[in-house]
Amino acid sequence: MPDLKSELSKVISSWDNPTPPVQQTQPQPAMHHNVTSNVTLATFNYVRDNPGKTRPDVANAMLALGCKKSSSTSLLSLMVKQGHVRETQGLLYANHPTYTPLKSARAFAKATGIKLNPPKVKAKAEVKVEAPAAPQINSAWDAETLLNHLSIKQARALYDELRTIFGG
Repeated sequence: MPDLKSELSKVISSWDNPTPPVQQTQPQPAMHHNVTSNVTLATFNYVRDNPGKTRPDVANAMLALGCKKSSSTSLLSLMVKQGHVRETQGLLYANHPTYTPLKSARAFAKATGIKLNPPKVKAKAEVKVEAPAAPQINSAWDAETLLNHLSIKQARALYDELRTIFGG
């Protein structure tokens, strides 16, 4: 077994001669989603390279390129709204020679002064229909007063009802 003095001298000499530190690589942050295609860029480039196409033409062409039709039509609407593309008599034309990213809804609303969340329409409260109150029976009633206040149709309906009750 080596003696303590020789072991300590080895350790102290190793402290005097520092070794280069080992670089540790930082793990890459995980992506929230995998980007498989850039539909926005492809849609803009198609409109720029094929001016004068209608929205359905562009959407069908993007579908042939493997993009969802609903994504393409939504992006076209956003591009027109944000000024990347203009629509003249139903035909689409690019306003810029190169693609610029679309703004988020919040950033676009802030830049244009549009209110992002319009006031919500309150749901209509349920209307409770109360059953008509039971007729008040007045023990001191007069048949002639009742008949004087009935129309001809009401009197005939009363007659028919009384006839079914009493027979005749």
